[in-house]
Amino acid sequence: MDTLELFKDTIIYQDRVKLELKYLPGERIQVAATCPPDSIRIVKEIVPDIQIIEKNVITIWWWLALCGASALVLFSVAKKITR
Repeated sequence: MDTLELFKDTIIYQDRVKLELKYLPGERIQVAATCPPDSIRIVKEIVPDIQIIEKNVITIWWWLALCGASALVLFSVAKKITR
């Protein structure tokens, strides 16, 4: 509880409350009070999980050659069995 003696238009901020006092003619005072709603702000930094995978070209060709040789062996075995 406070006592104020002001004789001009005044804006007071206290505890997140904005109080506006406007002096009108004829010894009248207009009072307007605003209180912002409570809000919670959560700030979270999102870091993208980037994985760079370098494929070794020699390894890829080695696997292709191995798979091709295996396919040829299986094909020749299957051809001998079916004869």
